[in-house]
Amino acid sequence: ATAMSELFDENRIPPDPRQVLYPYRYTQHDSMGFVATQVISANLKRLKANETGVRLGFEEESLHDMRVSARRIRAAIRVFKQALPKHAQKTGDALKQLGRVLGKKRDLDVLSAYTNLSREIAQAHQLIFRELNSRHYSDLIRSIGALKGKNIKLNSKKLIKRRLEKTLKLAESIHPKSRDKELHTLRISIKKLRYACEFLEAVSSPKTKQLIKDCRRMQDILGDHQDAIF
Repeated sequence: ATAMSELFDENRIPPDPRQVLYPYRYTQHDSMGFVATQVISANLKRLKANETGVRLGFEEESLHDMRVSARRIRAAIRVFKQALPKHAQKTGDALKQLGRVLGKKRDLDVLSAYTNLSREIAQAHQLIFRELNSRHYSDLIRSIGALKGKNIKLNSKKLIKRRLEKTLKLAESIHPKSRDKELHTLRISIKKLRYACEFLEAVSSPKTKQLIKDCRRMQDILGDHQDAIF
């Protein structure tokens, strides 16, 4: 079979990721390792479900969703670090490389609304195609799928509090003359906090839902500022 026939083989094309739900299936009685495995597996499933759309280059939303899935897996590796094997950190570093490749085209897609970047976009898509066909990517997918958490007691309040304290410390350092880089760093920290809350919302205080909303609102405000100066 040719590469093209394999690409369009109905049995190989995953379902539309927007028609699939990825709930985190766990309870307050489960271990931190089990929760970590559930969160990582759900986001790996979403990442792979968007791969075909990214390869074809037809759907910007697939690129965005695949990039977010990679970010969430990296975030989960950080949040549940103590319940994962040591080599999980290397997996997180490899995901960062994938994120950079995907992010380059995503940024160009956004900028293309203001100028003609068809050549640059085509080049960026070639880089993505090369990455997705690489040994590095196939090894990465296997590495993520093989991550298994340890049987450590889950303390969702402690995990969220740890991330919240880091974000608040950054927020307290912001002042009217703060540089754009500092605001960007704060936005990333807020995003990490939101991810942690979403991972653990099912077994956390009802206040967690409001915290997620507040994080989204702050991300939007800081994102609008970044777009304005970009």
